[in-house]
Amino acid sequence: MTQPNNDVSSSEKELYPFFKKFFEERRFHVSTNSSHLGDVLAYHPRKEILASVEVKLDDARDAIGQALMYSEYSDLVYIGVPHTARLRTEHLSKLGIGLLLYDPSQHQVSQCLPAKRNRPEELLTRERVIREILEQSGELSDLSTDPFYVAKLHLNRWNGLGSLLYGVYKRPQIDTIDFATAFLEALKQKQQLPTSEAQKIAAQYGLTPSRCSYAVCRLTSLEMVRRKKGRFELSDNFAKYVQAAAEIWHEWRAS
Repeated sequence: MTQPNNDVSSSEKELYPFFKKFFEERRFHVSTNSSHLGDVLAYHPRKEILASVEVKLDDARDAIGQALMYSEYSDLVYIGVPHTARLRTEHLSKLGIGLLLYDPSQHQVSQCLPAKRNRPEELLTRERVIREILEQSGELSDLSTDPFYVAKLHLNRWNGLGSLLYGVYKRPQIDTIDFATAFLEALKQKQQLPTSEAQKIAAQYGLTPSRCSYAVCRLTSLEMVRRKKGRFELSDNFAKYVQAAAEIWHEWRAS
């Protein structure tokens, strides 16, 4: 995937808090510290929407290419500019890019043009961005130094599916793996589950909606689970990928 331009002026960064507030008022978790994946990144856990914003001060035409790059892993992409900037909204509309305007007299951001929802293809990047947002908002924490966490690992808490899931999650937490195990077992038994049912299972293990969304997002990005018409079901693709990877590895070692 082509990487967007990292060169961001300090003046542009001064606008980030206003765009951050715009999304927070709409119950998104927001990150503004990404190096190249978006100037402002926002995630709504209940709606499972990832939005990326490219902020510009004046020549916003350069932002269109970067916004299109964000669409590879974002559900919604926006260009954020001062209200005095000139942009052809009809061109943005055709591309599905939304437009957010900052009014310095009111210190507020308003939506001039709504973004059209994409179907992201870079699922692993999407999962990484969501994790970054949730970590910055405090929804995910690192328990790797927690004595209780270490003790659980030494007691070999997991076997079978749990052991596999331990390798699926980056810096895995006990309740996340327990939830993922229960979620997959429920899918195997019932074949399909709505999002609301996944959240009910997550609540049993003390997971917030944000952490539930991240845990499920990781399973879907690896194609252990797929979402079809608003319901989750198990997928065979993960096993196929693992088998193909094993064949490549064995061929390489034998060569």
